[in-house]
Amino acid sequence: MYACEEHIDFVMEDFIDQYNAAPTLELIKATEDKPCVWCKQHAVYSLTLEEEMEETPVAD
Repeated sequence: MYACEEHIDFVMEDFIDQYNAAPTLELIKATEDKPCVWCKQHAVYSLTLEEEMEETPVAD
């Protein structure tokens, strides 16, 4: 999901409702032309879901 500065709060709420998890939030490059999911204007943020990796015990 992508969000502009103005709608980041709304997009984060939608993300959390959809995935039941907090997103990883990153600034996107100015050269990337991605639209905000709310208003279709130029996005500033990328919201992604990081999958948790199970920790495996380290053998001694």
